[in-house]
Amino acid sequence: MTMIELLKQPWPWYTSGISIAFIMILLFLYGKSFGFSSNLRTLCTIAGAGKKVKFFDFDWKTQNGICYFLLVQYWEDGFRLLF
Repeated sequence: MTMIELLKQPWPWYTSGISIAFIMILLFLYGKSFGFSSNLRTLCTIAGAGKKVKFFDFDWKTQNGICYFLLVQYWEDGFRLLF
């Protein structure tokens, strides 16, 4: 069995939990964050909440990946609602 065949076949349910935990540990070690709360923080910063609350005062333009993820998710959800 080649590596491609191994990757294409269905995996047991517990492999997803292990892979998610591994990615979260890597993000934590490198000081990155990812999740819906990060998206909400970025949205609040874009809306101007950084003027009143110090927590939202950061450079949101460095969060390109999170903003792209958020945009794609909302686009897909809105598209599903239309059709």
